[in-house]
Parts: sequence; C-alpha cells; structure tokens
Amino acid sequence: YKLVQLGGVKVANSFAEFTEQLHHYINDPDADWDLRQHTLYQECGENDGKATDRVAEALTVILERNEPTLVD
Repeated sequence: YKLVQLGGVKVANSFAEFTEQLHHYINDPDADWDLRQHTLYQECGENDGKATDRVAEALTVILERNEPTLVD
C-alpha cells in the first residue's frame, strides 16, 4: 500500500489493465520515472552501487567461519 501511496507503483484491477500498463511502460520506459525513483529511494535508501561487494563480503565471512552447513 505504501508503494502505491508514494506513486511509484500502479495497481491493475484486471488483466486488461495490467496488459495496458505493461505495454505503456515497455513503450515509454521513462514514464513516471521521477515517481518510481522516489519510491525506490524511500524503500531502499541511497544506491551506492556496492550491493554486490556487500554480498560477497558476507559470503566470505560465512565461508571463513568453517562451520558445518546443511549440505555437509
């Protein structure tokens, strides 16, 4: 509900509406760009481009613990 209130998400009430909205955004990827970016920022915060680095670091820490896993 919050995403809809922020304006970055549209709700389709039927398959026809969904198809119409899908085609709209395929044909105009910049449609509602500012609203979508604002919604993304409100939900996820600043995008620093380092998510992959953080995931890799977390996996490295887990692997270095050398603890038994579910597959052991």
